[in-house]
Amino acid sequence: MRSTRRTQWKIHWKKYKHLYKGNRMERRNKWRLKWDDQYNLVTTQRAEG
Repeated sequence: MRSTRRTQWKIHWKKYKHLYKGNRMERRNKWRLKWDDQYNLVTTQRAEG
């Protein structure tokens, strides 16, 4: 059980290592906030127009 878990994690780590570098969550949240702002702008413009 444990060994399979470890190998799965190794595979996962290989795939996603680049995501764990630095403050990945912070970067992602900044991007999400930015995107939300843009989206809200578009929707409000549509609603007004």
